Amino acid sequence: MAPEPVLAEPTPPPPEAPQAEPSPEGIPPDAPQAEPVAGRLESPPPPPAEEPAKDGNGEDIARAIAAAKRAAVRTCFEHELKEQPQLRGTVIVELDLAPPNRVDGLRVSDDLNRPTFTRCVTSAMQGVRFAALDEEVSVRVPYVLSPERR
Repeated sequence: MAPEPVLAEPTPPPPEAPQAEPSPEGIPPDAPQAEPVAGRLESPPPPPAEEPAKDGNGEDIARAIAAAKRAAVRTCFEHELKEQPQLRGTVIVELDLAPPNRVDGLRVSDDLNRPTFTRCVTSAMQGVRFAALDEEVSVRVPYVLSPERR
């Protein structure tokens, strides 16, 4: 009779090392640590700062000026409509602004051929207020005017 084979019990796999959870900052605990330098931890250099847009906040300021002065421009236009009820056209206000809140230049052009209207709009824009600037900026504010737009 042949000897009975000895069956060995399967050896259990070695226990897995517990998985460490990442820190609240998202850095796994087994990540390499920075070497201490002169008693402190050295951090990696910060990413380069983005260069500000050349236009700065000029577009936002132009929108704010357009909204703030819309009623004044409309009032100037309404005065002209009394004399010429079918009047329509475009007025463009160009402002050269300087830090912090100074108007260095103001130009008003329109296609209405009404000097009193142009003077009225120029006067209305004299007291324009806007957010503080860090750099000089020129803005262009157009208004389209017609009797129907009230």
